[in-house]
Amino acid sequence: MSISQVDLILHPLRLRIIESLVNSEPLTPREMLKRLPGVAQAKLYRHLKLLTDASITTVADERPVRGVVERTYTLGASSGKTPQEM
Repeated sequence: MSISQVDLILHPLRLRIIESLVNSEPLTPREMLKRLPGVAQAKLYRHLKLLTDASITTVADERPVRGVVERTYTLGASSGKTPQEM
């Protein structure tokens, strides 16, 4: 069963993630955690994956950091922004 984009966005934590990316430069999960106090890292990654799978957020950049890939996220094309605003 798939979740509609409206249901994805209306979840309280996912809405906070989206709000942290609005009018912001692309953010890494570590930077998001600083803007979202009280959120566990594993929970953030789980919800970011859901948002990215639904194309609400996208991976703007990837770079290797100490043996792992650090991703930078931004709002996706289906986030309501027009191509001129992105």
